Amino acid sequence: MVVDLLPLFMFIVLMALVFTSYPIAFVLGGTAVLFGLIGIVFDVFSFVEFYNFTPRVWTVADNLQIIAVPLFVFMGVMLERSRIAQDLLEALQLILKRAPGGVALAVTLMGVIFAAITGVVGASVIMLTLIALPTMLAAGYRPSLAVGVIASSSTLGILIPPSILLVFLCELMPMSIGYLFAGALVPGLLLALLYLVYILAYTVAVPSAGPRPPPDGAKADWPAIGRALVRGILPPAVLIALVMGSVLAGVVTITESAAVGAGGALLLAFTRGGLTLDGLRECLRRSSMIIGMIFCLYIGATAFAYVFRILGGDDLVHTFMGATDFGPWGVLLLAILLIFLMGFFFDVLEILLIA
Repeated sequence: MVVDLLPLFMFIVLMALVFTSYPIAFVLGGTAVLFGLIGIVFDVFSFVEFYNFTPRVWTVADNLQIIAVPLFVFMGVMLERSRIAQDLLEALQLILKRAPGGVALAVTLMGVIFAAITGVVGASVIMLTLIALPTMLAAGYRPSLAVGVIASSSTLGILIPPSILLVFLCELMPMSIGYLFAGALVPGLLLALLYLVYILAYTVAVPSAGPRPPPDGAKADWPAIGRALVRGILPPAVLIALVMGSVLAGVVTITESAAVGAGGALLLAFTRGGLTLDGLRECLRRSSMIIGMIFCLYIGATAFAYVFRILGGDDLVHTFMGATDFGPWGVLLLAILLIFLMGFFFDVLEILLIA
């Protein structure tokens, strides 16, 4: 009975270690090694199987599509350091300044645009927090609404292509990256639309949560709006067309598209005077830190998933699913519930690699 329940104990230990605040990549890998040794004691795991970690991890390094991940990370960090985010927010604010919750709507649209450019959630979170949060608080927005808008809109990069999560998902499943991007685009945009509808309805019902600026009585400054569109919205729109359009049209591979995006980010930073040698060195350092974290997570989660399966985790899950007799929709809802609960403890990449 203990042998049959080893995968369950493995998952419980993982949950407990998460609360120690130890780096999750090492928690995953350490739990895998620990239960591999326990499996050796119960004769359900052999020491030589630890060597199987290497070829399973190497499949990622050997995949040319995964090269897109470092390129997208670098693109997101480079765009964060340039002034494109500030110009974009100012342009959207100018267009939406008379709408209820105009600044919050602008921040949400900004999150959509940056999700479609970078695919890196961390870059969007940092950028929106540093640029948009002071703006909303200075405009009199309720702090809970301001933080909620940033927390929700910045995570759209998980779903809206070119998400690095989708690149890893394409590696784990035999799917075309173009079809995967196209399939994720509609739910991503629908989620963003629901955010916009909620902000609009909430600020109409509670005007004090997102106050409008006082009317100045002047007519719309169309030349200023035009300049804001050209400077703040046109460059990211062109970059989105280059990165996304080329992949969806099947013209280039995801790796080539990521290279175009990284080159476009460098070009935008250079034309705006934000590209210096020290700035480039800092971007490379931060990109290396993020990339290292991502692949450490991949190594730890791959080791955990392998040991979990060898110990009979798949059979345990299949037995549970068969005993519940939920049917296809019940299984789907249960999977969504489990992923939702794991979201309280794990990063999205870890959830993907485990689930």
